[in-house]
Amino acid sequence: AKFDAVVQRGLASLNWSSDGVDEFIKESMEQVKCMHDVLKTMKDNLAQIQDAVKQWDTPMIERAVKPTDTDEFERTFNSMKAAVFS
Repeated sequence: AKFDAVVQRGLASLNWSSDGVDEFIKESMEQVKCMHDVLKTMKDNLAQIQDAVKQWDTPMIERAVKPTDTDEFERTFNSMKAAVFS
């Protein structure tokens, strides 16, 4: 919102020969830097999230083609769990 307010002044009422152009440019550059910092933080956070999600790429349980009994399912699940969390 603050960025929009600063830039709107330049779009609506300023031209290169207006008084206050230097001040407008300074304020605009400060806002651009602030927005750049926010965007960089968001991109860094996204990269961390993507790295975390990549660790979950392999399924914890494989779906069997046919029904399995409880003991077989538990053995399979425990071996997969051990592989993922070790």
